Amino acid sequence: MGVPKSGQSLTWAPEEDALVRAGVSYPEFCQAFPNRRTRHSYQQRRYKLGISAGRDTSETQRLVADIFAAEREPPEQPAFMGRKEPATDDEWEELFAHIEGACEIREGLDPSQPDVTYDLGPTKPIAVAFLGDTHCGAGGVEYARLRSDLDLIAQTDGLFVVGMGDYCENALPDGKAKSSVFGQVMRPSEQLEYARRRFGVCGGKWLALIGGNHEARTARATAIDLVGGLAKHLGAPYFTERGGIIRLVLGNQPYVILVKHDYTGRSRISKSNAGRRAFEEWPHNWERADVICLAHLHEPDLHHTTRNGRDVVWMRSGTYKTKDDYAEAGGFSPTYGVPVVVLYPGTRKVIAWPGEQFRDAVAFYVNARDTWNG
Repeated sequence: MGVPKSGQSLTWAPEEDALVRAGVSYPEFCQAFPNRRTRHSYQQRRYKLGISAGRDTSETQRLVADIFAAEREPPEQPAFMGRKEPATDDEWEELFAHIEGACEIREGLDPSQPDVTYDLGPTKPIAVAFLGDTHCGAGGVEYARLRSDLDLIAQTDGLFVVGMGDYCENALPDGKAKSSVFGQVMRPSEQLEYARRRFGVCGGKWLALIGGNHEARTARATAIDLVGGLAKHLGAPYFTERGGIIRLVLGNQPYVILVKHDYTGRSRISKSNAGRRAFEEWPHNWERADVICLAHLHEPDLHHTTRNGRDVVWMRSGTYKTKDDYAEAGGFSPTYGVPVVVLYPGTRKVIAWPGEQFRDAVAFYVNARDTWNG
């Protein structure tokens, strides 16, 4: 027997053999069974059955007629294959109403928010540390220093913390810096668990967590929000990369802090230029900020200036990933830095410390709080 075409059976059906025995030509055979057998296979079958051209019987003629009739008359379609009537206007409107309602519900489920207010009542001075760009899971990270700083925050009364984004390295194969995938010392899932456990020692002290561009990689690829889950685990408000406002009321003294992972207007000449732009351009109708803190560049910065007749502070946090070939190749100098502001109740007074002097800032704050007499 000849070798059939790919996907065809080696076994010849009775209907096929009936045509072979009827002595039909190969083209006629193909009319009944299109693309079923090759010419060589058909000839081999005739030879095996001992059929010569022209041999015929009344029985095989009847079989041939039945086969060709079946090919000419399409089978009756079952009822479920019949064409469905077009959807009505009411059915379309019902679908759209459900979708619109689901979108409204989804908006309410969004864990992010644009601002948060804390009324601390009568109090002593407090301090706020801005800790970000930890890049948990990357190589070149000062993990021991990170743990030590988190422990110090946890143990210091009245010292609060804001997460500035990029908590995990979260290097993905389709990212722009593919080489950083191989520099990771933890899988992304392990990085997130590391951040949850390490940041958890400061439970109750996180004023807010901001989304960073490294977490946004997963959001872009999968629509999964890593920072929202981390903030929920820590019991903290969550600002996306768009940033947000933290309002603090100490006694009867209000303070406004604007935090964002980064802002437009970065300049190699003036590191504080993005802070200036944020102060002047923030797109919401709100009172002017006393403190603006950004992150992202891995280089801490502190700038005091006067706006609207009062002193304001613009700052950037540094990084714990101080060994970074990628950043250094771009002309940056990754530097550790957790800036701190000390805020006083009763009267507007802001004392800011640069990120490199985190420990000195905490020591100053502890002394100011201990000696405070109101």
